Amino acid sequence: MININNISLNYYSFGFYGGLISNSSRSEPILDINQLASLAQKHNLGGIEIPFDRFYDHSSIKDGIAVVEKILDKGLSVFIDLETFNLDYVDSLLPMLSRIGIYTIRIKMDQVGRTIYGGNRYLSSTFKVSVDQFHEKLSKLMPALEKFGVALAIENHQDLHSLELVDIANKFNSNLIGITWDVGNSIAVGDTIESFYANAGHLIKNVHLKDYKVFKSSKGIRLVRCPLGDGIVNYANLFSKLEDHEVNMSIELGAQITRDCDINECGYWKNLSEIGLNKRNYMEFIDNIAITSPISLSNYEQGLRNNDLIKSEIKEFEVSVENLNRVFLEMNNDQ
Repeated sequence: MININNISLNYYSFGFYGGLISNSSRSEPILDINQLASLAQKHNLGGIEIPFDRFYDHSSIKDGIAVVEKILDKGLSVFIDLETFNLDYVDSLLPMLSRIGIYTIRIKMDQVGRTIYGGNRYLSSTFKVSVDQFHEKLSKLMPALEKFGVALAIENHQDLHSLELVDIANKFNSNLIGITWDVGNSIAVGDTIESFYANAGHLIKNVHLKDYKVFKSSKGIRLVRCPLGDGIVNYANLFSKLEDHEVNMSIELGAQITRDCDINECGYWKNLSEIGLNKRNYMEFIDNIAITSPISLSNYEQGLRNNDLIKSEIKEFEVSVENLNRVFLEMNNDQ
């Protein structure tokens, strides 16, 4: 049975506190890895998930591994994310990971040119180039992955549909190429949570526990961050699916920048037309969850800044832990 000790804390939960939002007037220090670990321990979480290459460049990988080892010695797990899929960097990292017993890392597809979110491929003229280059990188890296036994877990980063991720894994060794399932991100690319799991559940190697409040907009929908359990995800149903998966699961609150999915635009669907997704099922799902409100903004977008914004991010994390603990209690009582 899953409980709070099986859950990690993801650095990406803290968009402002973690320095992921540029702010020239910032006076507060940026959250560091040891502070993240302390937050996780304080709330009885089992580990942390960190954007490793954000802290450690190619020349300081060994320093980063030493920090990871110290956190492992505290009894916490550490899951490594890479912000950039750089082959030279990964080649240098792999032998050090296998030495300390880390055998899966999260990557995402780098986008050529303008980065798009919300599944809005029609806004990018280079999306197919990004996919082709991603395939080429994976192919070049396979011998090293096989040598060190380290798997890549590709995130559905509001870019690739579940069926596309399955197709990528099938082209390679699915033991070494799997998926980081960002649960909230599923709905940005024509998936529901149910359809994503039905299509790709067998490939899940890592899970980002994210929730959104979904608002209607003139172009489609807006995905606004919220504490886990306060949005559209049914966590009892989700954990019933995941309890047989021995994978890292981390609390990852959404970005402070609200994601727009232009599902009312013809171009949105035209650029997904080759996938074979179930549009009718998806639109019925959206009709059931999307709400109308004059305000569909994060705290940051509503003007909260500096220490007040940091406090709000920590509070959203704490509410997420409370909500998950409530779900776990109810699930235990039902058994």
